[in-house]
Amino acid sequence: MFRRTVSAIMLTLLLTSMLTLAFNIQPVKASGTIYIRADGSIDPPTAPITTVDNITYTFTGDIINDSIAIERDNIVVDGAGYTLQGTNASGSAGTYVNGRTNVTIKNTNIKDYEYCIAFDSASNNSILGNNITNNGYGIFLYWSCNYNIISGNNIANQTGGICLRVSSSSGNIISGNNMTNIGYGIYLDSSSSGNIISGNNITQLSYIGLYIYDSSGNSIFHNNFINPPWVADVYCVPGSVNVWDDGYPSGGNYWTTYVGYFAGVDLCKGLYQNETGSDGIGDTPYFIFESNDADRYPLMKPYPWAADDIGITSVTTSKNVVGQGYNASINVMMLNYGNDTEAFNVTMYANQTLIGEMFNVTLTRGNSAIVSFTWNTTGLAYSNYTINAYAEPVLNETYVADNNVTCIVPVHVGVPGDVSSTAPGTYDGKVDMKDIAYMIILFNTRPNSPNWNPNADVNNDGVCSMKDIAIAILNFNKHE
Repeated sequence: MFRRTVSAIMLTLLLTSMLTLAFNIQPVKASGTIYIRADGSIDPPTAPITTVDNITYTFTGDIINDSIAIERDNIVVDGAGYTLQGTNASGSAGTYVNGRTNVTIKNTNIKDYEYCIAFDSASNNSILGNNITNNGYGIFLYWSCNYNIISGNNIANQTGGICLRVSSSSGNIISGNNMTNIGYGIYLDSSSSGNIISGNNITQLSYIGLYIYDSSGNSIFHNNFINPPWVADVYCVPGSVNVWDDGYPSGGNYWTTYVGYFAGVDLCKGLYQNETGSDGIGDTPYFIFESNDADRYPLMKPYPWAADDIGITSVTTSKNVVGQGYNASINVMMLNYGNDTEAFNVTMYANQTLIGEMFNVTLTRGNSAIVSFTWNTTGLAYSNYTINAYAEPVLNETYVADNNVTCIVPVHVGVPGDVSSTAPGTYDGKVDMKDIAYMIILFNTRPNSPNWNPNADVNNDGVCSMKDIAIAILNFNKHE
C-alpha cells in the first residue's frame, strides 16, 4: 500500500509539472497569420490556398512560418498533403479555430508549433487524417468544445497528443488516431464528459497513455495501449467514473501491463468468463489505477482483430517435474479470432527438441480448441526445459506475435520419484524418504482431489498409486 501511494504521488507530481503550465496558457495566433474570413475571403489573397465555392479551401503549396485562423463556419480546409510549418514559437498554433462550427481540417502535415490545432469554444467540427509531428502539443480543445470528431490522425515526436480541457467538453469522438513517441496520449480535464474514445493506437510513450482528471461519463474501449514497462497505461484521479469497455463480446481495451506485468490469461469465455474455452478476452478485469473503475473485458491482443487471424491463448503442462523416461501432457489452447474457418499446423518444442506436430487443426470463426501433446522424456538430460508452441500463420494473417507462445513455468526432467518439492525449481535432485512419504500422503488422489499434485503421478496415469511409489523405491537414493 505504501509503494502504491508513493507511486501515485510521484506520478501526480510528474504530470502536474509537465501539463499544468502548458494547459493554462491559451493558444494565440502567430504574427504571420493567414485568415479565412467570415465572408469567405482568404487574407492575404496571395496565400497558397484556393477556393472556388467558399466552402472547400485547398492548399496549393506548403505554408511556412505562418499560421491559419478560421473565422468562417461550414467549411473544409484540405491540406491536400502539403505542409503547414511554424517556428516553435511560444503559444503558437498551427490552425486556430475560435467559436466556429462545422469546420473540417484534413490531410495536412502540421509541425513545429507549440499547439498544432487549437479549438476554443468550437463545436461540431472535424479533424481528420492529418500528420502531426514535432509540435509541443497536438490537438487541443479548450473551453466547451462539444461534439467534435478527431479521427485518423497520426501524432508523433512531441510532448502531447490530444487534450480536452476546461468546462461540459462533451460529446466528442476521438477514434482511430495513432499516437507514438510522445509524452502523453490523451488528456481529459475539468469536467470533460460524455466523450467516446475508441480505436486509438497509443504506443511508445514517455509518460502516460491516458490521463483523466475530474472527468466522468466517458466511454473508453477498443484502444491499444502498447508502451514500455515504465509507462503508465492510464491514470485516473480519484473521483472520475468512466466506462472502460463496450460490453461482451465486443470487449474493452488492449493493455500492455495486463498481458505483461499482470500476466492476464484467457482460459475461459462468456459473459462472466466462467465457461471453458478462449474468446480473446482476459479472464479477470483490468483495474484502472487510482480508480474504482475496471475494464471488465480486457483484450488479449491489439484491436482490431483481422479477418484471418489465429492465436495461441495458453500453453499448459500437466506437471512441472517429470521423471526421466516418463511422460507429461501438454495442452495448447487455440482461438480463431477471424471471420473464416481456418486450418493450420501446430508444432511443439522442449527447448530446441521437437515434441510433436499436429497437422490441419481446424477452427471455425470465433471458436477455440485444445490441442494435446504427449511429451516422452526418454533420453533427455536432467535439466529445465522451456515448452514452446508454434502455430503456422494462416493465409493473409498479419499479426503473428501470438502464434509463438512459451509456457510460463519451465518443466524439470529429473530422477523418477523426486516429487516432494512442489514449487517449480525447488526439487532437490534426489529420491529419498521425503519423496516416498509425500507420495504416501497423496496415495489414491486424483485430479479432482483437493490435495492433488500431478508431480506425484510419476507414470502419468491420472492417479497417485502404488505404481508411483514403487518407481520411487526403485530409484531410492539416486541423484541427478
